[in-house]
Amino acid sequence: MASDALPGRIVLAALLVGVLFGYARLWGRCVESPAVDFYQFWLVGRAARLQPGVDPYSDAGRRAIAQAGLSGARDSVSLRAAMAYRRELETYSSPLLYATFGAAATSSYDRDRLTFQAVSMAAFLAGLLLIARAFDLGPLLRLLVLLFALEWNEPAFADAGVGNVGRLQVGLLGVCFALLGWRARGGPVLLGAVLAVVVLFKPTLALVPLWLVLVWLVRRRYRDLALAVAGGALAAALAVAWAARGGFPWRAWERWLAAAAGLPEGAISFDLGNLSLARAVGAALGVDVTLPVSIALSALVLVLLVRRGHVPDEEHIVLALGAVASLLAARLVWIHYYVLALPAVLASLRASARPAASWVALAALALLAVRPLFTVMGRVDLVLEAVLLGAAAVALFGATAWGIGGPGPSSRASIPSKLEATG
Repeated sequence: MASDALPGRIVLAALLVGVLFGYARLWGRCVESPAVDFYQFWLVGRAARLQPGVDPYSDAGRRAIAQAGLSGARDSVSLRAAMAYRRELETYSSPLLYATFGAAATSSYDRDRLTFQAVSMAAFLAGLLLIARAFDLGPLLRLLVLLFALEWNEPAFADAGVGNVGRLQVGLLGVCFALLGWRARGGPVLLGAVLAVVVLFKPTLALVPLWLVLVWLVRRRYRDLALAVAGGALAAALAVAWAARGGFPWRAWERWLAAAAGLPEGAISFDLGNLSLARAVGAALGVDVTLPVSIALSALVLVLLVRRGHVPDEEHIVLALGAVASLLAARLVWIHYYVLALPAVLASLRASARPAASWVALAALALLAVRPLFTVMGRVDLVLEAVLLGAAAVALFGATAWGIGGPGPSSRASIPSKLEATG
């Protein structure tokens, strides 16, 4: 009866209003912030386009970039604020990223900044909705996750504040999830191409394609693997050509790898906000554990895949697992990187997930919303923030990994199914 559906419609309408308010709040952060990370992307890309041959990975090149990149730029309050904050450039991003920002850069920093923020917000929303669709979440759960992601998600708030590319990465992951569900013959080729761009744009998600390769090898899907490798190789070649056109020749890739490998400790210290669990453990043990952690997590995924046969949504689960694992294995994890935990939240809320995994996802959403806690405390506690976000990432990794290696789904109704039934 229509009267029976009325309460559910009221709940959906209330959640939709909350999502709109959350979007408005996050967009307000986009508008008010000078976007100091975007400033570096914009400045380096523009300098390389206007003065080919500039080297952002050397001290001399960094000193020359400001003069070249600001040539002809219109003055603005936001630009002056970003310049004051970034008196010394920290240029460790990939040539592909810089070339892409340089291609879109104009003389108006404010217009470019707001355009970037608008594209990032659209990509963030689209990515989350595509991932939710891949896991067949209903309208109630989709709106609930969007509400938390926009209104009470500190990593998204931080990404909008500094103008980094975490929201774009979520959007690219959403495309990967959509391509996995596309059964056309050319699907693996396009998927491989997108994954190559994802990694070359920002290599924090390198575990994602690696673990998808493990799935295809274990399941003996050699044709899909070969097509994906072909698509990735073609996309990589095009990415290198695109970067060269933007002022970053092949030698720039070599210099980038050397600069990224030699990141100075002073630039990625905990006091500056680096919340990396692997780095913290390595500091306690006196050794760099980044590579051992990556190998150990990859071995765990391989064991789980072999231990249990194919499960529904296996490839999608592994994509989400690789994204959240990047937070556990990387040497550098700023707070805005934690937007990459959201695919694991969505994976753990799928209907076939065990109730415990769904509870973990809901708890993780709460842990990612650290701002209300700090508001009550009256201060930001970096140690507490690291503990809460680290706990969320570890718990989500365990809950998501359970989906490919644990026992089959329980006969009990899952939390998502109960929520959808009440909605």
